[in-house]
Amino acid sequence: MSRWAILGILGMVERWGCKLRLVERVGKLVWWEIWNVLEACVFWSWVCRIRSKQLCEISVR
Repeated sequence: MSRWAILGILGMVERWGCKLRLVERVGKLVWWEIWNVLEACVFWSWVCRIRSKQLCEISVR
């Protein structure tokens, strides 16, 4: 499996996890809190991508 496929799968899993958490809590949240949840999801997806990319680069060397 290529590293791009792995990164794609990780991104999909993260997005679905974020959406599920958001749906669970949406009844309790006001709009600015929803925005904070979305920002956190985006931030952690980038962190995961950077880490995965570094791991791939290390394993290629």
